[in-house]
Amino acid sequence: MDYKKPDWKDYFNVVADKPHREILENAVQQNTSGLKTAIDCGCGVGADAAYLLSQGYEVIAFDKEARAIDICNYRFSENPGFRASVCLMEEFAFSEAGLVLASNSLFFCQPERFDETLHKMLNNLVSGGIFLGDFVGPEDSWVHSPNHSVHAVTKNALDVLFCDFDILALHERDELAPTALGNMKHWHTFTVLARKN
Repeated sequence: MDYKKPDWKDYFNVVADKPHREILENAVQQNTSGLKTAIDCGCGVGADAAYLLSQGYEVIAFDKEARAIDICNYRFSENPGFRASVCLMEEFAFSEAGLVLASNSLFFCQPERFDETLHKMLNNLVSGGIFLGDFVGPEDSWVHSPNHSVHAVTKNALDVLFCDFDILALHERDELAPTALGNMKHWHTFTVLARKN
């Protein structure tokens, strides 16, 4: 399929070389499922998808922003292992996967549908498959902001949510730092790397 080159060339040139998250390399190494299919939830402009494709994964990606999907389709137009769609996380039809990636995207799941959506994500991972994702903690500025609607989880809640998993890494971030747009906020997040039993 031919994709139209985005009009925002300068933007694409800036983000095209953005590196993948280093922890993703660990996630790939820890996947013992034998299934090299990854679902990239909130894929953005495809930094993590590019790495997964380079590792021989089929990548099924989605993002709620049409511009992000246009960029991804342009970037990976020559790679038959990449499929992407514009979709809300809550509406996505999850399928069987060896890796589910939710980098800074669960933040934006509708709070009232968070449990249901996470359940679908985790249920579609096969045994030995890997979940890598970020959660908002209760002290994060966005939890208390009228401009954001996020679902906070505690470290204890994560133990319950991942009771059928081996938690391989759990990193807590608790600091004042800028957002991507340069605004200061209190970040309280958890990054979870877990393998399904």
